[in-house]
Parts: sequence; C-alpha cells; structure tokens
Amino acid sequence: MKAMFRIALRAMFVVGTCTAAPMAVAQSCAVPAQLTPNTSQSLDRCQGETGLVLACNAFPLYGRAAIVRMDLPYPAGLLEVQSMTVGYDPALFLLRAACNNSAGCGYASNSGTVVDSMDLALVDSGSYFLAIATPYPGTPDCGQVLVTYWLTPEQQALLQDGVFRGGLSAPPILP
Repeated sequence: MKAMFRIALRAMFVVGTCTAAPMAVAQSCAVPAQLTPNTSQSLDRCQGETGLVLACNAFPLYGRAAIVRMDLPYPAGLLEVQSMTVGYDPALFLLRAACNNSAGCGYASNSGTVVDSMDLALVDSGSYFLAIATPYPGTPDCGQVLVTYWLTPEQQALLQDGVFRGGLSAPPILP
C-alpha cells in the first residue's frame, strides 16, 4: 500500500512539474512579455515583433523587436539589457501607452555596446511598452537578450503602496 502511495505521489509530482514548467514567453505588441523585479529574464527576439519598424516615431529599426509591457505607477529602478548574440547591439525604446510605429517616446537608450541600461526614475508615471531592438542595419535578426529589472526594497514598497508621480495621479477618493 505504501509503495503504491509513493508511486502515485511521484507521478503527481512529475505531472505537476511538467505542467508548471515555463512556456515560451511571447514578446510581441499583441502579447508582450512581463518582467519580475530583481530577476533576469531571457527574451528571444526570434519570437519578437516584426511590424515595429520605427521607434519613438523617429528611429528606424532593423529586425525583430522584443516587446515588454511595463505599467509604472511609480517609475523607479533600473532596466539592464545584455545581448547574448554575437554582433547584436540592443537599443532600448520606452514607447508611451502604445506599441506601434507612431507611439511617443518616454525614453530611449543606446550605449553602443552589448549592454544597455535605462534609469526609470527619468520617466513619468504611465503605461509603456519597452521595445528592445537595433537601429543599425546588418545586425542579426534573431537572438537572445538578458533583461533585468532592478528595484531596491524601498522602490518596491512605493510600487506596492500605489504612489503616483509625474503626468498621472491616483484617482480621487470619493466620500
């Protein structure tokens, strides 16, 4: 009886493990990836957006763009993106409220190296789409980038408290 229970328990564990295994992360405008603070996430630009050819209504993009949805009621922290593909120099474009070729720019960053970062304290509260792409022709169309969203414990507390700043404010409290 105990042996049958152990076998059934192992079978449930294996099935549960397989079911809970992470699935491929979408990263298009229609289905953007999400970031977890203080965790690195690998994004595959081969799964990225093909229709985004102009960032911030000004910069031509070449190849696919990895897209991440970022709702920032209290913009804080640091985004860090590192290319894991030889010959790829990522640039970061924070598109305001929409993910399309005419979206306004909240912020852009391009260091000219394989690692780029963006200080989110420099943007207003709001909803954004982070487009990770390249403004350089002749770069690889597909490949991996490692994205990390760094937040201090103090910044995390502000986000959890729902503190707003910048262009948006919290809804009024009605009596």
